[in-house]
Amino acid sequence: MTSIQKQHHELINLQDKAKQLISRTEHYRSVNPFIPYQLEMTAESPCIHQTVQALNFWQNTSSTIVGIRRGNELLLSPGPYVSFEEGDIIYFVGNDESFARVQSFLYPN
Repeated sequence: MTSIQKQHHELINLQDKAKQLISRTEHYRSVNPFIPYQLEMTAESPCIHQTVQALNFWQNTSSTIVGIRRGNELLLSPGPYVSFEEGDIIYFVGNDESFARVQSFLYPN
């Protein structure tokens, strides 16, 4: 087997594995579409100490915050008046692009 044939065979194998992974991920999401994404708030975010309402979070991200873990406490459905604090873990739901939109919004640089 030549080097090019071997590379071609490995590429086809990699494509097959990627298709399997995508299929399993789509199946998992379709079984339970409400599994939230999560993102940690760090000091690098300009959104620290700002409320969900002041940031127009949903309007800017099309994502809904379902919870915030602050230390050992879990705030479920925190509402518009909660502020983001350093170390918070934000749990949110949305479509497939949600994680990228929220990450870009909370960390614009």
